[in-house]
Amino acid sequence: MKEMCERSQTVERTRRLAVAQAIAGEAGELALKYFRSRALQVSRKGPRDWVSEADLAVEELIRRRLAETVGGDDVLGEEGGSSVRGETGYRWVFDPIDGTARFISGLPDWSVSIACLDPDGRPLLGVVHDPLRGETFSAVAARALEVNGTIVTPRARRLEDGPVGVGYSPKSGHVHRTLGFIAALMEEGGSPMIPGSAALGLAHVAAGRLVGFYEASLRAWDCLAGEVLVTASGGWVTPFLADGRLEGSKEVVAANRAAADLIRSLWRSLDGEG
Repeated sequence: MKEMCERSQTVERTRRLAVAQAIAGEAGELALKYFRSRALQVSRKGPRDWVSEADLAVEELIRRRLAETVGGDDVLGEEGGSSVRGETGYRWVFDPIDGTARFISGLPDWSVSIACLDPDGRPLLGVVHDPLRGETFSAVAARALEVNGTIVTPRARRLEDGPVGVGYSPKSGHVHRTLGFIAALMEEGGSPMIPGSAALGLAHVAAGRLVGFYEASLRAWDCLAGEVLVTASGGWVTPFLADGRLEGSKEVVAANRAAADLIRSLWRSLDGEG
């Protein structure tokens, strides 16, 4: 009975991962059409916070495809909020275009980010799709990281081996804390780099391209998919749901396994813990 239950869960996880990969790919194609048209309608959600017609159209597509394939699941998207909780207990959390500021400026480094939580509220799978590079990073919890369907095992990278992504959004503030982390990083010989998409930054940590990542304030749709990817790759990341809350903004830190102790120490030094 136990083996049958585990087999059924594996099948269900595999099915949902395939759904997420397919939807992310289709969403990326739609986003690319808007990106290349260079005639976007853009409005403000708040101070220094933009939304484009592409964000809304891609979110609508993702919601429609999820309803068609996993209709009993709950859905939480950045632009449309949360739907009524479904009867299955599974919950999808996604950002149709993570890195809107870069997107509307015609710059690269934006992505489609899709995560799914299991009925116990734990991150189950994550997919981050980079339409411009044609790359899809995906993983199921406790399984290997895949890039375009191929299992990837990133090599160990220390702080001096590459850049560390440091995200920052003017809408969320935290200037001094962000600068404090950058200063601590540079004093240790690290090299900061500002990515346009937190989800993509975390995916690049998972794949061993960035040594680490830090941002002082992120929402669930920005980072849950990336969290699954980093964990699957053997890296270290602060769990967004450690406090049991999906709502609100939280600090997110991640690192390659070889740099985890040092980056964790730099982060803790911001609170005087050293």
